[in-house]
Amino acid sequence: MTNVWHEPAVRGPERFKEETRAVHGNQKPLKLLDRIIRASSDPGDVVWEPFGGLCSVAVAAFAAGRRCYSAEIAPAYHAVASTRLAKCAPRPRAAVSAA
Repeated sequence: MTNVWHEPAVRGPERFKEETRAVHGNQKPLKLLDRIIRASSDPGDVVWEPFGGLCSVAVAAFAAGRRCYSAEIAPAYHAVASTRLAKCAPRPRAAVSAA
């Protein structure tokens, strides 16, 4: 593994859209986030996502067996992230905070 990683932009079913526009302009690829999380933490560790957006880090963290806490202040992103995390979080309600 090198220190230069290449991942294509998020497209297809992974991309969250409203009609023809992306919900968030900087949605990260889950494959890239999975690699970062697995390279820098151990199963059961806590991952902190201070600028959650659509909470892609939390999705990748839960899939990798990590716990995750995320924060997002934009109501539109928070709503999408909450719905998304409800489907993949290891407990009934994911920890996502809104200001």
